[in-house]
Amino acid sequence: MATVHKTIESLQNLLDTELTDYNSERNGRWIYNIPVNFDLAQYPRIHIRQVNSPHQSQSIGTNERFMESRIRVNIFNHVDGKFDIDNDGRKESSLEVVDSLKDEIIQLINNNQGRWREVEDCHIYSMTTQSDESFNPNREDVLGWTVYAIIRRRK
Repeated sequence: MATVHKTIESLQNLLDTELTDYNSERNGRWIYNIPVNFDLAQYPRIHIRQVNSPHQSQSIGTNERFMESRIRVNIFNHVDGKFDIDNDGRKESSLEVVDSLKDEIIQLINNNQGRWREVEDCHIYSMTTQSDESFNPNREDVLGWTVYAIIRRRK
């Protein structure tokens, strides 16, 4: 469990460093590794969580064994959360903001394999995105999108 938590913290730090926070009025965090809290008033925001417990797999043709854990990266934006994400002077729709963040997150996860392997004492083999989908966060005023990723570590 500590291995997954360290990897989630590393992902949180990467996203915090590499993603642009389009909300220039925000002061403070916008990427969290805590349960979703809709009391936080500022959007967009991102929550990273482990979805399930690890399970084992074995590669065919080798003796290597892997533990796999699934995480999800939830992206939330207020339905009226329009921001100029491409500096063209026009505010993009809330859905376009979420879609842009989703694409950037997928790219950052998949293109940083060296980073995941360097997470201290975790023996990470890879972290790759598995799927993404829109979801209803049970609020009429919030849009949600989830990116799922698999963390594979050597056993």
